[in-house]
Amino acid sequence: PVHEDSPVHLESEKKKWDDEKRRLMIRLEGLEHDNLAQAGEIEKLKMEQEELGRKYNDALAENQIHLAENQKIKSSLMLGTTEVEYEKKIAQLQAELNTKTQSFGELKQTCKTLETKYEEENQKLKDELDLLNERVYQMSKNEASLENYKKKFESYTDLKKRNKELDALVNQYEDKANSYDTMT
Repeated sequence: PVHEDSPVHLESEKKKWDDEKRRLMIRLEGLEHDNLAQAGEIEKLKMEQEELGRKYNDALAENQIHLAENQKIKSSLMLGTTEVEYEKKIAQLQAELNTKTQSFGELKQTCKTLETKYEEENQKLKDELDLLNERVYQMSKNEASLENYKKKFESYTDLKKRNKELDALVNQYEDKANSYDTMT
């Protein structure tokens, strides 16, 4: 069995931490890329929202034009336009306005929904990025600790070797002392 303080075990642990660090760094790069892509999507949605706003304003302007036309129709009643034709035209214009207003409202709601979705996804990615940064930081601390333990283990190995040498020296001195005792 490999002892927890053995160099083999320490190297194995260091390799695992290095592999995990590489994996997290790759994931971190992917998240940063995704974050940039979503920022682009949000910008695109904002531009679409502005375009929809312009279309809405155009529809309002068109409505004003239709209202002006209605006024002309009213005034043309005196020139022979019947009231039925006038009412039909007003109903047609009102239906067009209602359709365009409804379409604009639906588009505006879709934009809000997408914007909320992308903001939530962006926040999730930021949270995951923070978590990965914390893991990378923790791994760096663990690597430093691992190096420290490795140095201590090497020092301990040197001390064991020195202790064996001293034991051998003590045994030699004891043998010499015993041989002097037997000589006397």
